[in-house]
Amino acid sequence: MTSPAASRADDAAAAEREPVAAGDLSWRAAGDLRREIHSLVGQLAARTGVKHGIVHGRVCTAVPGPPSAAAPVDVLSARRDWLLEQTGG
Repeated sequence: MTSPAASRADDAAAAEREPVAAGDLSWRAAGDLRREIHSLVGQLAARTGVKHGIVHGRVCTAVPGPPSAAAPVDVLSARRDWLLEQTGG
């Protein structure tokens, strides 16, 4: 019989060998995109003098979809691309 600590170590080692699921990757990608969008909104707000919240509203109007917290990667990518066009980046 193996000890609970040894069993947990075996489970952890098995988890490290398993490939990362596609859902985990898209979740991470979405998080990265949300951070990038937030940064681009800040840059555009600073450059234009428009309030941060107004810029967020314009992004959501230009690229409709669910709120960023629930938006899929393709919507977030489109929002990032729109912001890059606006910032000239």
